[in-house]
Amino acid sequence: MSLRVDNPSPAIRALAKRLVAGATTPETRALACFRFVRDEIHFGFTPCFDLANAEQTLAFRRGHCNPQAVLFASLLHAAGVEARLHLVTISNEILAGIFPPPGGPPARLAHTFTEVRLAGEWRRVDGYIVDPLLHARAVPRLRAEGRRLGWGVHVNGCIDWDGRSDCMVQFVDDEMLAGPDHGTTVDPAPFFASTANPQRLRIVSRLLYRTFAVAPANRTLDGIRRLDTLSATETEVARVVAGTIR
Repeated sequence: MSLRVDNPSPAIRALAKRLVAGATTPETRALACFRFVRDEIHFGFTPCFDLANAEQTLAFRRGHCNPQAVLFASLLHAAGVEARLHLVTISNEILAGIFPPPGGPPARLAHTFTEVRLAGEWRRVDGYIVDPLLHARAVPRLRAEGRRLGWGVHVNGCIDWDGRSDCMVQFVDDEMLAGPDHGTTVDPAPFFASTANPQRLRIVSRLLYRTFAVAPANRTLDGIRRLDTLSATETEVARVVAGTIR
């Protein structure tokens, strides 16, 4: 199975064309794609796990870092912006609180972020992974509990990209590396299928994941992001970031 991002499907090309209508520079085209993935694709999990292609992630309207990176980079290529995927190994601390016991993620995770080439420089971006409502709710909870990681976010993460600098909400700094840096690629499928992938799912574990992990994890995340559980300040922040008020 190919997850190549440099040969987008007709559906992805059509979506990108609509998203970047009126955008006249690579930066504005990249930002349009970024905001779509950040705002329209909820951070969460699907039965396809790492092997969801761009169209499947669109259909689910949900995905974790790896499928969201494939979607974002595919949209960028369709919009005429050079992009590649960068794979690293991190600890499972970023997912703390999401999976109810007795299940849980492996100790080490494969994380993908996107490198976007703008103005002759590669920008590191994964701020599209976490939707604004989840970010607005999770960060104050982490701060109140004195934690830096959990519920899919880093307490110092960024979800508001300006196109001129890096924007990372999960892999905020290289100190988070918990294993090899696997480098860059335009097709992560061979890595996901390899033994180098610390979260590769075999047949039995794939069945267990689909049956017992996907729905509970998504329920946890949906509970965190519900607006009616936010304080007045958090609600205002979430609405501003999401663009519902100006």
